[in-house]
Amino acid sequence: GTLAEFLVEEIPIRFAERIRWIEQVNEWKDVPELVESHLKHTASFSYMRKADPKDPVKFQKTVQKVLKRQDNMVELMTLGMQKLRKLRQAENFDGFSNKFLDNFLLNRLGCNLLLSHYLACAHPHRKMIGIIDPHCDAVETCRAAGQEILGACRDFLGRQPVLRVEGFSPEGHQGLAPRFTYIPGILTFIMRELL
Repeated sequence: GTLAEFLVEEIPIRFAERIRWIEQVNEWKDVPELVESHLKHTASFSYMRKADPKDPVKFQKTVQKVLKRQDNMVELMTLGMQKLRKLRQAENFDGFSNKFLDNFLLNRLGCNLLLSHYLACAHPHRKMIGIIDPHCDAVETCRAAGQEILGACRDFLGRQPVLRVEGFSPEGHQGLAPRFTYIPGILTFIMRELL
């Protein structure tokens, strides 16, 4: 089958897993962020189940809509876990929340990678192979992620730390940024998490 046919089968399964994980939290209906996440996932599940992989234009629009619904999911789930912590007032909450968020967000990351790869493959005039850049500039990707985090610090805290991103090349290749085949979106995600 095609990538679109694979997505119609696989993505709803992943959304269903996340819906089930939310529903396994006894107090989920008492936490507005978990309710909102549940609604977004239920809608995305429905969109993907109804999508026609044989109609590329409509299918691309569905994939874009699903990805758009996931835009603020990390913040939403983080706030949801903070409110759940207050609601439960439990001492051992960190173990639960770390495991829950790890599973939830890794599942989401895999989903978003597959959907983004599909959209990237649908646009053949790109220098990349889907979401894979055969000449990924690691320094520039890390620098851009750092600037994004510095902007968030400035916006939320009113100040920002000093950040210096440097690249080192093998001996004899001075001045050349390290380049390798990689997924820039994943490197950006990793840098955001580290910073």
